[in-house]
Amino acid sequence: ALVGGPVGAAVGAGVGATTGAAAGGAADVQATGSVTPIRLGVPMPPEKVAMLNQLASTSGPQFDRLYGQAQRMGHQEALALHAGYAQAGNDPALRQFAASVVPHIEHHLADARRLPGAAARRR
Repeated sequence: ALVGGPVGAAVGAGVGATTGAAAGGAADVQATGSVTPIRLGVPMPPEKVAMLNQLASTSGPQFDRLYGQAQRMGHQEALALHAGYAQAGNDPALRQFAASVVPHIEHHLADARRLPGAAARRR
């Protein structure tokens, strides 16, 4: 089971983001300081479960490398999703929101590229 530690925090952040998005705008979501596990109606894809289990079973430099890879992959996926919706989404308000978060995701992706396990940079 994925409980606690950095992996649990990563799973919790994803659940929190999903729950927050479902609840409404930022003004509608208030921090309670408590964590209540929830079950989402959409199961996590098997490759994501495998990645989280691999993270949970490693430590030290190997964990750092795998965590960095997972962060880069996740941010690349989020960027593609939001940028794509900003260009071709059906709902104008959601297109505007997607476009507004693209720069933030790009910034986070740039940070993720500096984590351990990044490909060697060319000079």
